[in-house]
Amino acid sequence: MKLCDRKHCSGCKACISVCPVNAINMQLDERGFLYPRINEEQCIKCGLCDRLIDTLSLHLKSHEHVNEPIIAYAVKNKNEEKREKSQSGGLFCALAENIINQNGVVYGAGYGEDFSVQHMRISKISNLYKLNGSKYVQSNLNNCLENIIADLKNNMKVLFSGTPCQVAGIESLLKVKKIDCTNFYSCDFICHGVPSPLVYRDFLNFISKKYNSNIIKVNLRDKNEGGWHNHVETIEFKNSKKHTGKIYVNLFYSNLCLRESCENCLYTHINRPADITMADCWGIEKKYPELWNDNKGISLALIQTSKGEKFFDSIKNSLDKVELMKDVYMQPQLMHPSFVPVQKNNFWKFYKRNDFEKSLRKYTEYGGIKFKIKRKILKMLKKW
Repeated sequence: MKLCDRKHCSGCKACISVCPVNAINMQLDERGFLYPRINEEQCIKCGLCDRLIDTLSLHLKSHEHVNEPIIAYAVKNKNEEKREKSQSGGLFCALAENIINQNGVVYGAGYGEDFSVQHMRISKISNLYKLNGSKYVQSNLNNCLENIIADLKNNMKVLFSGTPCQVAGIESLLKVKKIDCTNFYSCDFICHGVPSPLVYRDFLNFISKKYNSNIIKVNLRDKNEGGWHNHVETIEFKNSKKHTGKIYVNLFYSNLCLRESCENCLYTHINRPADITMADCWGIEKKYPELWNDNKGISLALIQTSKGEKFFDSIKNSLDKVELMKDVYMQPQLMHPSFVPVQKNNFWKFYKRNDFEKSLRKYTEYGGIKFKIKRKILKMLKKW
């Protein structure tokens, strides 16, 4: 029996859900990522995981639209309050409300009580706020895949939102298990990559000690601090203090702690696995400076399938939109995976031997002028 090669394993958990005897479980590696392992003694050699991996590898080749989306839009929610609370233009909010208004359910990434990032099931519009904002860390899918299958068998409409690799995993799972997908809708987003949950947790512990208080709110990209274009994190504490800065932001964009599959991402092109691809619509203000330049957030919608086209049509009255050409909506992560720094392995070796703050000082902007000089020299020597 076989699983994905490590360099392509995204931790989507589809292999766990397809196993009829629970012979596959997830194990943490030393960098804080979950990877599946087969219990050979428990395995009955049914071949379902083999079939799942084959289906997953063929997923993109058999996709409905191989070369480009059906159509692309820049959109913003007409409800300014909903747009303000969204990470970009409020597209996902409109999609999610539409599903729930049809007595359906929505699955997306939110914060747990300890601010770990995990996928959760939302059945009420009043609870959709839990899914607001970008999380910039790999989410734990927990039992979502099994719950989605149960919901679909109960003829409920289901919207799943996640990274393209998560969407590909669950769509392949549904195909192998021969689940009727008539009521299943999917959204992925243009993804920079998923950092280690271990590093994310160490960041929260570090910032909590720094402010000597428990965390009560996390926002890893707060539009209230400099607007949509400015990526600033804010953390609020029980003692009423507030952290505003770019500590985690700089670590995220360094690409030092991304999952290995992100370096070899199979989904960094226009052919996406979901019905609709969402993103920030960067550069729209240059094309339409008079209408789309308020720095409050604009969403990009790439309509990938005929089902996605019908889904989008059902919410278009709640959105302001303008059709886009390819030269406007193209982004780096639609062309290639995120760049892997030469120093990545050195970072992890250092990280295992030292604490979070020392690693920040050595490998990110947190190190100040010494770091900047060192990085400049290493880049000149092609060692960064």
